[in-house]
Amino acid sequence: MSASAKTKIVPADPELWRKAFLDLCPSVSPCPGLTGANWSAIYEQAVGSLDQRAYEAVQLDWTMLDLFGVRPGAGTIRSDFCGALVLGMEPVFAIEGPPDSGPAER
Repeated sequence: MSASAKTKIVPADPELWRKAFLDLCPSVSPCPGLTGANWSAIYEQAVGSLDQRAYEAVQLDWTMLDLFGVRPGAGTIRSDFCGALVLGMEPVFAIEGPPDSGPAER
């Protein structure tokens, strides 16, 4: 499936992305395979990334699933089904075009 044909479950609105993400609890892992300490670090980096790069991500056609998607039931145990910000505990310094396929397309 081409990038232009992606299903965008959540509107490409950085403010909605940030609000939805902030509704998650930084001390409670939201999915299988993501431990508390790792989740806290990922949460902090994701909030910072949303603050600094969300509008750029929208312009480059990234979706909420490209950034934060995980496979239901498997969580982060299957890293090949995870969004770009779910596995990273490091700051995001740049964003390029989205991957050819993301968690929503597999």
